[in-house]
Amino acid sequence: MGEQGGLSGEAPRAPPDLREAVTHLFEAGHRTLEPGVLDQILLNASPLELSRALLDKFSGSILTEQTVSRFIRDAFGTVSPGGYEKVADGYLPHTRKVTPEQGYRELFTDRYQRLHRILRGRPALKNLIPIRDVPRHRGEEFSVIGMVREVRHTEKSHHLMLALDDLTGEATFLIGKDNPQGKGAFLHDEVLGLRVWHPKDGDLAYVKEVVRPGVPVPKEPRKTTFPSKVLFLSDLHVGSKMFLREEWQELTAFLNGRTEQSAIAEQIRHVVVAGDLVDGIGIYPGQERDLAVLDILEQYRELGRLLSEFPKRLNVVLIPGNHDAVCPAEPQPPLPEVFARVLPTNVRLGGNPSLFSLDGVLIQAYHGRGFDNIVPSIPGARYEAPTEVMKHMLNMRHLSPTFGQKIPLAPLPRDGLLIDPLPDIFVTGHTHTAGIERHKGVTLINASAWIAETEYQRMRNVKPEPAQAFLMDLAKSSATQLDFSVR
Repeated sequence: MGEQGGLSGEAPRAPPDLREAVTHLFEAGHRTLEPGVLDQILLNASPLELSRALLDKFSGSILTEQTVSRFIRDAFGTVSPGGYEKVADGYLPHTRKVTPEQGYRELFTDRYQRLHRILRGRPALKNLIPIRDVPRHRGEEFSVIGMVREVRHTEKSHHLMLALDDLTGEATFLIGKDNPQGKGAFLHDEVLGLRVWHPKDGDLAYVKEVVRPGVPVPKEPRKTTFPSKVLFLSDLHVGSKMFLREEWQELTAFLNGRTEQSAIAEQIRHVVVAGDLVDGIGIYPGQERDLAVLDILEQYRELGRLLSEFPKRLNVVLIPGNHDAVCPAEPQPPLPEVFARVLPTNVRLGGNPSLFSLDGVLIQAYHGRGFDNIVPSIPGARYEAPTEVMKHMLNMRHLSPTFGQKIPLAPLPRDGLLIDPLPDIFVTGHTHTAGIERHKGVTLINASAWIAETEYQRMRNVKPEPAQAFLMDLAKSSATQLDFSVR
């Protein structure tokens, strides 16, 4: 196993009475704890029981992090569920019966209102007015926030015409062909702010500045106060003939401490898989020729068997992708119970996307089918450079805004594809490529795949980079790419 690349918030604390009780136990037993050991103990499901067991087991005067980690792993099995906390799933169904038209109206209203709240305090957007009032402000400079309805260029002069609407009306704004504000891509249905000037004698307002929700200032990522690592994977495609079984065995050996990097493996508390857990059934024409397992339930049973070989101490967080047996429209719900019950008990299931915290560090996990909408819409965007596309998602604060393209949007009351709040780590999959980058304090990870090159990828001239994993040190907010390919 090789290593490549590298990147160079506080953990939740136990109630004071519990912290004091554990501290008192060790003081009474004349034991000294290395820095970080107390937090390790308090994150366990039974910290007092664990403390007494440690006092009975070890007679030395100092308890080290390594000693306690091994004891928790060997004697106490799984980590405390408190290390994983679901914040919000993207999928939030209606609580009442609505028509699709009503559902989409609620979805887009929710999107506009939430992104409006993010944008309205930006210093650049002074003198903010509703779009219906644009004609009343001739001869003035003002700002609007709207959703992109239409993007076109004038036939003769090639100026950019941007039609926006809000809850009050719609208007068209002009960005001159030499204005650098018009150089980027504009996606239908994204929400943005414009600072504009409206001439007294003109019908159109001229754009002076485009303001997207984005990350206005670099954020300081949250960190744990104790050793904690997360391994990010994606696109397992269990059930395919092209599943990389030998490489997976290398990964399993690493997690179980059967390699020379056992000291690193011992500090891994969580594994996150960003969708396409199995290869599925009927996903594309002729798929049955590529399947080693032809029954969908058996595919999930095999997934459960593979995950059961991971150490029981791990929290394993799974979200679905477009190959999984859930509704294909996004956001997607978590796996249904019929499949969930064949998975190990240390598995945590989220929807797609899912926002959750691991030891207090906030993670946005999204399978990434939105790449199929965004890559063709942005000049120069490529599947082989996934973090560049993820930056654009962050800049829009949306994973796939455009309605009516390749990705169906579910008519839900809340737009679950918004990126809100900003995460510390943003992980995707889907592309079968690998990428890692720090952008304004957010770690971006596209987490590879565990399937060999497919005919579909060859057709689209996409070169995959499989059998890669990404190890994130939550205490240092640093990441390393691990290569499990068998050469």
